[in-house]
This record gives sequence, structure tokens and C-alpha cells, in this order.
Amino acid sequence: MYPCVSGCFECTLNLFPPQQAVPLCTIAETPRNAAHCVLYAHLIEAPKEFGEEKMDKDDTSYQQWVYEKADARARQFSISGVTLMQTQGVIKNIIPAIASTNAIVAAACANEVFKVLTNSSAYLNNNLMYIGGQGVYAPTFKYERNPECIVCGAGVVMEVAAAATLTALMELMNADTRLRLRAPSIRCQ
Repeated sequence: MYPCVSGCFECTLNLFPPQQAVPLCTIAETPRNAAHCVLYAHLIEAPKEFGEEKMDKDDTSYQQWVYEKADARARQFSISGVTLMQTQGVIKNIIPAIASTNAIVAAACANEVFKVLTNSSAYLNNNLMYIGGQGVYAPTFKYERNPECIVCGAGVVMEVAAAATLTALMELMNADTRLRLRAPSIRCQ
């Protein structure tokens, strides 16, 4: 990717599926899988048990407590598959694919270096998407630059009164949906 020439990562965000959130009513009333039971123990039972105390997700005793509560709930709804490892993955939001992902990226990089050095095949132009499951399918395509991208595009024009305060500007930035800011801040060194 070349800055302001090819598409940046922000230009490609619309290609990704939205993150799946589970409604609390599903977790509380009709859990359908082991992860729902873990989330029930972590999000609903833990506040009842520990009150306002912020629980450390890395604390093994807390993980064990969540596992036991989730396992009991899973048995109540005849759901199998609650394990301590899965409990840790759910409450810490761990995606168990880091090692294999690194290996795939390293192999793709080595393959591209080989193709460039030996000129044995057309090399990657812009992007490689790995789709593995039953085999390897790796289509290549070029990410197009979005001219309205807030990262690599022309920017966002905002108008404020000359007498506006810095706080008013930050509130305006926070309200502007194009910027997708949650809590803008400004730092001076």
C-alpha cells in the first residue's frame, strides 16, 4: 500500500462483516451454545456476585468461577462444550488463530519474494485474501482508494465560529458521524 496512492486499510472496512453481538435477552433467556453460557456467567452472574468490583479477566480464580457457573448453566439447558479454555477465550475475547495466521502470512511473503526474484509467476499487485477451510483459496484483487476516506482522502472540512472553544470543537468532532470518534482528545507537548 502506498500512502495517498492505493487504498488504505480504512478504505477497506466496508468489506468486512460487522462484528456479531449477542443480545443480552438471548444470553439471559435462551442460550444456544457454550459461549452464551460463559457470557451469562461473566456479564450477568458476576455483577450479582461481586457487585461493583471490577473483576480481572486474567485472574485464574475468577476464570474458574466463571467456568463453574457457565458449566452449571450449560447443564441446565443441555448444552455441551463449556471448557476452561473456552471460558478464558470468551471472557478475554481471544481469537485462537494467531500462530496459524502468522504462519500463513510468512508463507505468503516467502512465496512473493520467490516469485519476484525468479520471475516465475505474476506477483501480488495489492492484496491477498486467504480463505482456508477445506483447502486453500487465495484470490488477489486490488483495493481501490476511496476518495472520501477520512484517513487517506482529502480530509473532512469542519466549520466552527472563531470564538468557539476547544471543548466546543471536540464536541462537534464527536458528533460528526463521518469521523467515527468515540472520545476525541487533544494533546500538546
